Amino acid sequence: MVSSTCPVCQKALEGDLAALSKHVAKCSRAKTKKKSKSKVKPEREPETRAPLALPVSFMLTRELSSQNTNLGRHWTVKNREKGDWVDLLRGPVIQYKLHARQYSWSRWRIERRYAKPCRSYDYANLVGGCKHLIDSLITLGVIEDDAVKNLKVDYQQVEVEPAEVGTFLLLLEATP
Repeated sequence: MVSSTCPVCQKALEGDLAALSKHVAKCSRAKTKKKSKSKVKPEREPETRAPLALPVSFMLTRELSSQNTNLGRHWTVKNREKGDWVDLLRGPVIQYKLHARQYSWSRWRIERRYAKPCRSYDYANLVGGCKHLIDSLITLGVIEDDAVKNLKVDYQQVEVEPAEVGTFLLLLEATP
């Protein structure tokens, strides 16, 4: 038998140590719980957004990697690369206010611009290499999903001068 005072509610307690510990834990949880306020929130009118002037285009300084390169990487490297694409896309997404739109359907053109000594990818490697880029658009709230019913992407490759290497994105059509 132990007698003590609860440090939370200052109540005198008697019993075994386990019972005292349960009481203190219960008092601590009760103290940290927030009481629900049953205020009714006023309904907001839906926002009316100005239509976006299409097409919207922006150039990213990072070149797409091939699907073969991405498949052999460790999952931590893949996650880091996804984060890099999100960081790189955040500027243009905010600039064109694309993050507040979340399109239910959109058509994009993704163009890989490469210079020698790099070669063009075959189509499967090009499409698979764009996966991180498309996932980043979902993460940033630009597109709803990468399913066929929500997204159409035209993939292209162009050989350019070394100063122009990167990834070019063009939003052609969109339905909110």
